[in-house]
Amino acid sequence: MGNIIKRLIDAGYRVTNVTKKSTELEHGPSGKFLYLLPNKTITVVLDPLTVEADKELERASAGMNHNTSFKQFPVRDNGGAGPITYGYAFRFSSAEEAFTFIQHALTVPTEKI
Repeated sequence: MGNIIKRLIDAGYRVTNVTKKSTELEHGPSGKFLYLLPNKTITVVLDPLTVEADKELERASAGMNHNTSFKQFPVRDNGGAGPITYGYAFRFSSAEEAFTFIQHALTVPTEKI
């Protein structure tokens, strides 16, 4: 996961929080956040507002991922004791593939509701 983090930092992202569950990165110029999960495959989690603004992007996702470490994302009910933060997960086999995807996906305009 270190290779993708280095590439993102070089592209203007900064690491804003690291937990056992995820690494939070913010894109300085746009203020958009994403999370990298420490899985066997590279897993990128994007803000639901970004993903839901592009139905093609939503269809390409591996689905919703609920995690208390996604502090910058909205919350929803998921059958637990209370609402939990969530995002859409995307899985990749290489850092290059993930980096290219992130560069494209975060150019999708979002509307705050």
